[in-house]
Amino acid sequence: MTNWDEEKMHQLTDQLNEIAVPKQALQQARLHAQRQKQRHRKKIRRTWQTVALAAAIFIIFITSIRVSPAFANAVAKIPGLSPIIELIAHDKGLEDIVANDYYEEILVSETQNDLTFTILGVIADETGILLSYKITSPNDLQGLTLGRIEMELMHGGKQIEASVGYGWSAHYEPVYEIENTINVDAVKPIDYSNRDFELNVKLHKGQEMNFSIPFSLKNDIVKTKHYVLDEKVVIDGQTIEVKSLEISPLRAGIKIAVDPKNTMQILQFNDMKLIDEKSEDWGTIQNGTTGFGTIRDAEVTLFMLSNYFREPKKLTLVIPKIEALPKGEDFITVDFDKQQVLYQPEILDFPIQFRERNTLVYSYPMMDENKSATFFSKGVDVTGKEIYKRFWGHSESENALENNAQFEAYEGEMINPVTILVDSFPNYLNGEIRVEVPLGD
Repeated sequence: MTNWDEEKMHQLTDQLNEIAVPKQALQQARLHAQRQKQRHRKKIRRTWQTVALAAAIFIIFITSIRVSPAFANAVAKIPGLSPIIELIAHDKGLEDIVANDYYEEILVSETQNDLTFTILGVIADETGILLSYKITSPNDLQGLTLGRIEMELMHGGKQIEASVGYGWSAHYEPVYEIENTINVDAVKPIDYSNRDFELNVKLHKGQEMNFSIPFSLKNDIVKTKHYVLDEKVVIDGQTIEVKSLEISPLRAGIKIAVDPKNTMQILQFNDMKLIDEKSEDWGTIQNGTTGFGTIRDAEVTLFMLSNYFREPKKLTLVIPKIEALPKGEDFITVDFDKQQVLYQPEILDFPIQFRERNTLVYSYPMMDENKSATFFSKGVDVTGKEIYKRFWGHSESENALENNAQFEAYEGEMINPVTILVDSFPNYLNGEIRVEVPLGD
C-alpha cells in the first residue's frame, strides 16, 4: 500500500463509507431501529453493533488489499468501483476478477427528467452478467423504491432468458446518488458471438421513466471449466448423486440428483463448500439466485462462489448439513376460507395461525442469527393448480421469529384446501457429503 497516494486513499475511504449493509442485515437493522424508539439501552447496543459491523467490513477489505498487491493496483485504476467493493468483502472470486483485469469498464449513460442512469462496468461469463450501475440526480432520490423498478437485459433483439436480481438500499434521508449492482443469471450459456447488449430499466418517481441503454463488450469471455463427478453417496440411508461441477468467473454450479426411492424428502444442502489443498474455503451459496430447478424435481443445480482464477492442486466438495423430512411429513394442508389447518405433522411443532386473506402466521425459535425460519414455499390447491408465495416477511419476538406468508394462485382463483410444501426445516441427515474433484494433471 506504500505506492498509494493520499488522494487515492481518501477516494477508497469514501467508497467504503458508501457500502450498503447486506439485505438480511438491513432487515435486522430496521427491526432494531423500531425498538430503539422504545428502549434507550437497545439504541446504545445497536449503535455499537453497527460500528463493529462497519469496522469488520473495513478490516476484511483492507486485509484483501494487503495480501493481494495486484488487487490493490486494480482498485486504484477503476473509477466508480463502490458497488463491486461491497460484494468483494464477501466473495473471493470477485477479488480475483478485479485483480486479473476481467472487470470491463463501460460508462454509458442516459438522462431523463434530471435523472441519469449510468452503467459503470460489467463482469460477463457464459453463465451470466454482473453490471454495476449508478443513478444520479440534482433532486432527492428517496422516491425511488425497490418495488417499483423493472429491469431486463436484451441481446440480439430478444430478452435474455434469465433471473435478474438487483441490489437496492432503502433511503431515509435525502440522497442524490445511488450505486449498486444488477445480477443476471442466465438459464443457458450466453452466446457472445454478438457482443451488443441493451439494458432496459423502468423507474417510477412521480412519473414513469423508461431507460434503454445500449452497450458493447470488448474483452474476451473466458470458457467455463467443466468437471464430471458422477459420484453416488448414501447418507443416513438416502442416496444422493453429485453429478458435475462447472466453474465460471461469477459462480460455480453443482448439479445434484436425488434418488426418487429415498424415504426422506431432501430440503436444503447447507454450508456447501469447495475446499482446496490449503483448506481454504470457497464455499457458501451465492446471494440472490441459489440455483436452477428444485430438489423436489429430483435434480437441481446449486450456485456457489467461484474460484475460477485460482489453480488449486486439490479441490474437495463438502456438504456438511443436509435438511430433510420424512416423505408425507414435508407439507401442511390448510383451508384459507375456513382459516383452519387440516394437516400438520408432529415434526413441524410450531403454531400456525391465519391473518388477512390467504396469509399464514407462524413462529419458531431462532436457531442462529444468520438464518430466518422461512419453512414454506410453493404448493398446490385441491384442483392441482400451482400456488406461490406472493409475500413473505418476519419480525423478531422475544427469542423467536414470527413469520407471515401470503399465498396466491399462479392463474385464476385458488380453490381450498391448499397443500403447502416445506422448503426448509432444521431436521438433518446424520452424515455429510465429501467428494474429490478430478482436476487432472
